[in-house]
Amino acid sequence: MLMKTIDSKTDQEINATDFVFEDISSPKWYEQAISSANDLDDIERFFGFIFKLPVQSISTATNGRTQTVHAPKGVKFSIKYELREASDLITSHDTAFQKDERFPHELGVQNKDRSRIGSKDQVGAMVNDMVVSKPELLGESLKSNDGAPIIGKDNVVESGNGRTIALKTAYEGGKSDAYKTWLKANIAQFGLSEGAMDGMSKPVLVRVRQTEDKDLKLSRGELAVIMNQESGLRLSPYEKALDDASKLSDSTLELFNPAENGEVLTHDNRHFVRSFLSNLTPDERGEYLTKNGLPTPLLGGRIKNSIVAKAFKDERILSMITEEDSEIKTITNALIKASGTFAILRGLDPSMGGVDVASNIVEACKLILKAKMDAEANNITGNLAFKLQRSLQQVTMFQKRDPDSEKLASWIASNQTKTNLLVLVFKNIGAMIKT
Repeated sequence: MLMKTIDSKTDQEINATDFVFEDISSPKWYEQAISSANDLDDIERFFGFIFKLPVQSISTATNGRTQTVHAPKGVKFSIKYELREASDLITSHDTAFQKDERFPHELGVQNKDRSRIGSKDQVGAMVNDMVVSKPELLGESLKSNDGAPIIGKDNVVESGNGRTIALKTAYEGGKSDAYKTWLKANIAQFGLSEGAMDGMSKPVLVRVRQTEDKDLKLSRGELAVIMNQESGLRLSPYEKALDDASKLSDSTLELFNPAENGEVLTHDNRHFVRSFLSNLTPDERGEYLTKNGLPTPLLGGRIKNSIVAKAFKDERILSMITEEDSEIKTITNALIKASGTFAILRGLDPSMGGVDVASNIVEACKLILKAKMDAEANNITGNLAFKLQRSLQQVTMFQKRDPDSEKLASWIASNQTKTNLLVLVFKNIGAMIKT
């Protein structure tokens, strides 16, 4: 709003300090000036003064258009597109990944450990994947967790901390040309003038939050946590495993070499792990690596899920390998170890040449799991082979089982403690299909 502060001064007495220009860029500024005047003499003196001013004195505002942004949990708020110098933006860490003491860590805003090697890799990937290759991803968005960074009026980055560090890194590393070219070509769509970037050395498009915390009934920290949450429906573990499995190329599968106990985060399997990580987004890679760049146990679980999903395509088998049950652990280890062979076969021919022995293995394992659960429900003791035979004898007239799967289940249960033998047989079965 434009406010008039003159009273009955003469033309010679009027100067710039008599007027407060809060938003001279508003198309209604002159109406506000007229409505705030006391009389016609005020209006005449006001406009007489304005037209004597240099043009740049009344057109320096760089405020852009406003927009409503949506965050998870139904939260929405108003933002305004503006430009800031990269050096003016306050992020949790600088480009050397040292903490910026100006950043309000106590508020919990973007409270991620950016000193981790995984985060450094993530920022590096953002430089290449966004700033250099797809700068439009740093532009308009109706969502809070992507697009141009969202900042407070104090220049503290509330959402897009990593993206902002990536932009600063790109400017320092001479990789900002594509971003600046894109920003200049599209500046008008954000409600900014064509010359808004003039005189700026490292311009960054930002979304300045206009809605106050108190109006949202949230603290700044609470709002930041919500703004940075993933929106949309999350994939179930099985859906995520299938999605990961679809990205495993034949060349990656050839690298799969887990340990005898089914462990996948080993030195001998490092090339597969590295290839698997390359399929993840920068954010995901950061989650699965420690400060020292070592893979976390969570990554091991995700890898196991993906390779088993690729090989056997069955949700129950996927849940089976996550169970820490000593009675079936050797079986699940063998399944993981042999999964690489069947996964490769799936890649070569999803139907496995019409001889889908993997399905027989799946059905055999399901029979074993059912037998185990039946025994637990009825307090029946004994080894796994005994439990299975008892369960198979209880078939009803409405049940139909595949005899080959039953025979395979019996053999697996009888050799449940012999992981190496199970792996050898599973792999040989796969090798026979391949030939």
